[in-house]
Amino acid sequence: MSNPLHIKATQLTPLVHYNESTRTLLFEGESRPENVKKFYDPIIAWMTEYLATEPAQSVVNVDLKFEYLNSASIKYIYDILMVFEKQVAKHKITVTWYYVPEDDLMLENGEDYSNLVPNLNIQIKQF
Repeated sequence: MSNPLHIKATQLTPLVHYNESTRTLLFEGESRPENVKKFYDPIIAWMTEYLATEPAQSVVNVDLKFEYLNSASIKYIYDILMVFEKQVAKHKITVTWYYVPEDDLMLENGEDYSNLVPNLNIQIKQF
């Protein structure tokens, strides 16, 4: 893909970075943007274009390392996972949800996503 994805983290938004060499899309940090649509819509558009242009059976890794998600971000992360779920038959997609051991809410979020998007094999791991 011609334009790489790299969005620096702020106090309100996570780092979003695609590493082409490891084929990994990383989300890391807090997600509580003032305008969640303005933040996540371009990411969803990038992902949709990326997945449409990749050869069949391409490996795609998604690492989700959120420290906090507000309610609007929770909905957009679901939308992102649905984009990947639609591509499971075409690509080899691995999603890993990371949580801090003491953070039961983030663990529950990962479990909820795993149940809501059953066609994605969402691995849940501590970090």
